Amino acid sequence: MIPAPVTRAVLFVDLSGSTRLYETIGDERALVVVERSLTMLARVCEDCGGRVIKNTGDGAMCMFETADAALRASRLMQEKTEEQQEPGLPSLGIHIGCHFGPVLERAGDLYGDAVNLAARVAGVAKV
Repeated sequence: MIPAPVTRAVLFVDLSGSTRLYETIGDERALVVVERSLTMLARVCEDCGGRVIKNTGDGAMCMFETADAALRASRLMQEKTEEQQEPGLPSLGIHIGCHFGPVLERAGDLYGDAVNLAARVAGVAKV
């Protein structure tokens, strides 16, 4: 049975610069930095009333009940990412895509045009 669609904000957030980080400081140390960043992004998502649906490599797909909550999380994610920069390390940035519309949630994942649009926006967003 297909679930009924609900209107939600879908937010994709991706780390930028992680490949250079791995190349510069090595796998183990870079993984610690990347995991710390992903943990921070998840915390911001939850603090703003959202939920991380899944990790996407060095990013995440999140869902929020309102567009305002998603945009508040986006702003805080940007601020916290800048605050976490370590002197002497290649900088990490994030790019975010967000869309508000009907989504289908099934088996721990989201489906629908709103999801596809949010992913496309994240793909063209600048750091």
